[in-house]
Amino acid sequence: MRVKTWIVACTVVVAAGWLFSAFWRLNGLFYKTITGLTFLLALVLFGRNGFDWRLGLHRFRRPLPMGFALLCLVATLGGILHPPNNYDALSYRMPRLLAWLGAGHWTWISTTSQRLNYSAANFEWLSAPVVLLSGSDRFLFLLNLIPFLLLPGLIFSVYRQLGVSHRVAWSWMWILPAAFCFALQAASIGNDLIGAFFVLASLHFSLSARAKGNVSNVWLALLAIALATGVKGSNLPLVLPALAALWPARRLFLRRPYGSVAILMVVLAVSYLPTAILNHHFTGDWKGDPHNTEAIQLGSPLAGILGNAVQLGAQNLQPPLLPGAESLNRQLTLLIPPGIRLFLKREFPRFEIRLGELPQEEATGLGLPLVVLCGVCFLLSALHRPAGEPTNTAHKSSLRFIPWAALLATLAYTALIGSEAAARLLSPYYLLLLPFLLAGSGNANWIRKRRWQGMAWVAQGSAILVLVLSPARPLWPAQRIFAVLRTRWPGNVQLARAEQVYCVYGARNDVLGPLRDTLPLEATKIAVIADDNDLDYALWRPFGARTLVYPVGAHSWEEETGGVTWIIGKTSLLKPRYGGLLEQLLVRSGGETLTRKRITSRVSVGPEEWFVIRLPERPVK
Repeated sequence: MRVKTWIVACTVVVAAGWLFSAFWRLNGLFYKTITGLTFLLALVLFGRNGFDWRLGLHRFRRPLPMGFALLCLVATLGGILHPPNNYDALSYRMPRLLAWLGAGHWTWISTTSQRLNYSAANFEWLSAPVVLLSGSDRFLFLLNLIPFLLLPGLIFSVYRQLGVSHRVAWSWMWILPAAFCFALQAASIGNDLIGAFFVLASLHFSLSARAKGNVSNVWLALLAIALATGVKGSNLPLVLPALAALWPARRLFLRRPYGSVAILMVVLAVSYLPTAILNHHFTGDWKGDPHNTEAIQLGSPLAGILGNAVQLGAQNLQPPLLPGAESLNRQLTLLIPPGIRLFLKREFPRFEIRLGELPQEEATGLGLPLVVLCGVCFLLSALHRPAGEPTNTAHKSSLRFIPWAALLATLAYTALIGSEAAARLLSPYYLLLLPFLLAGSGNANWIRKRRWQGMAWVAQGSAILVLVLSPARPLWPAQRIFAVLRTRWPGNVQLARAEQVYCVYGARNDVLGPLRDTLPLEATKIAVIADDNDLDYALWRPFGARTLVYPVGAHSWEEETGGVTWIIGKTSLLKPRYGGLLEQLLVRSGGETLTRKRITSRVSVGPEEWFVIRLPERPVK
């Protein structure tokens, strides 16, 4: 009931976003009412159906459920105590949502950072009512926390239907959420965890449809996989295993033709299709980047498979603590033969071995403890035959296609997409690949042993430790402790770097706030000169009161700025992008530079100079 409720609620909110956007009523009272009531109803039903204290509390007395409960508690505290600071969300996903809300509809934004335009939009549509009704971003972590709470039940259901024994499925339902890629996003505004939830939900309803003979499960499965693709374009290959699981129930879909056609229209509306159509309209390419300016499209499938394999191997082995990570990254890179390095540099421009001193939600996979457990399961599955027949499945024969479809989807990703964050982007894929490592009878015997239980507790404890220490949402007095340590070891380089990392992460949500605070309340339209990785999100505050424009270059300045009198930008971008335009404009108009500040947005880059300019108001013609 809880999973159904959440999928239906997300479907209504996403569909409402596109619908009201089409009529330029995105910020209207009716839109707020519809989407707000939908989310409120979903939360009420979730609470009513999800917390049966008489039946539910006893299970958390056992070690693995108790570990998951502690993980949820720590994640929730992080979400409550700290503002969201996921880098991708702050650099382009939240700014473009605020631009749409300001315009009253989805719009193609004039900017040098095309990620604001061509990326899938479902997470933004889910965020819109939360931002509109609360006027804040502090409640957005619930969009990931709720799916995280639902993961164990979904994992158990899907794995049982795929032939995993009851005991093994029960154990892993509590362990898998401890993967660093899921735990770190449990109270984040990243969009990988929620995509993984939708993918797993689609498989759950697909496998349940034939057993129950219920066409509503077919509809829910289609809605779930559509929502997954609409959250993130990298989830598109996962349509293949989802359809493979749904294939035995295809006749149920045809028995209710009118309802099925109506649902199919909704499925298309909440999928990646609207984004693909808009991308093709504005760029001529359904992916939205015909010239590969983001360098994410690969020159060679072989380079993709090879480069992604190396990145996945390194990033998934990330331990909870890794001192000297930068040195290790260089050493691992040098281990790659020079010829292969040149090949990857040419055909896979964004290839990078990236490990951090602490796991980061932007680039972390399963994590070392969970990979060790998976490796043991792989060996046991290879040595033992599957235990018994699958239970509660549609057709035994159809299940053979699901693992191959999941593997083919993974190969499709690795051959086509070249991102430095492969381990994170592939997080929904792990959930479909793992059950076929758990079906061997050896796993059922192994989980009874104390050694396995100890390894499982280490995996859960590592995830809890990662959340406590996370620079994004630390649950320990980091700055106070660093201040004490600095007095004892004032010249320690490692200590200085650690302190800077925590300081930068702590200020990320409002990193340009010192520039915004120099603006008067009447500064409602601001021209921003920033690059793809700058966090101008802070300049939108207070939400709904300001509009930002992003002038592309000198040739289009007048057309794009349209009488803007306030300009905030990064000094290093002035000459290469605008030449001497702003200096000439300042002299000609009698404007002035109000302030210059050095601000650190990224530790790897260091402090950069920013400025605030005020131009005289132009007479209205």
